[in-house]
Amino acid sequence: NFERFTQMPKPEYYKAFFFFLDPRDMVVSTYFANKKSHRVSGHIAQTRETLNQLSLTDGLLYQIQSIKQVFETMHSWLNNQQENSNAIVVKFEEITGPNQFENFQRLFQHCDIQMPDSMLKQLLEDNSFKKLSGGREKGQEDSNSHYRKGLQGDWENYFTDEVYQNFKEVTGNLVERLDYP
Repeated sequence: NFERFTQMPKPEYYKAFFFFLDPRDMVVSTYFANKKSHRVSGHIAQTRETLNQLSLTDGLLYQIQSIKQVFETMHSWLNNQQENSNAIVVKFEEITGPNQFENFQRLFQHCDIQMPDSMLKQLLEDNSFKKLSGGREKGQEDSNSHYRKGLQGDWENYFTDEVYQNFKEVTGNLVERLDYP
């Protein structure tokens, strides 16, 4: 969280960033990753066994509870982001969306990283969803892949009213604070 970040030893001059993902998409992504694609180690084996015994709705409810601390961390950064001009918050969708190149330029500028445009374009291409997923376009789902679908807003395909109500109880006004629709 932000408080732990401020307590970390840092050089006098530093730059940092904290990525946000739509927390609703985070729930769905974490659910599928824990159920199917994460390498089995640590707590993943028990989590996978639990998720395989639950319905999709109950699995999502379980996942919401299990990443509650992540939501609290997001709130902490939003509560304190004005306190440290060396650290910025960035939406994950900004660096994976249609203005990816420009948003990476801004991020690199913040971090004082000098990189020729051609090198940045190649870096983004080499790490695109298409490359990392083995050639699939965003939206082509492989639920067994860690790079499952690559689309923001996919939570709408999985959240029932019950799941959304539970999500709101756990996260409060986080979606609104992060300025997601």
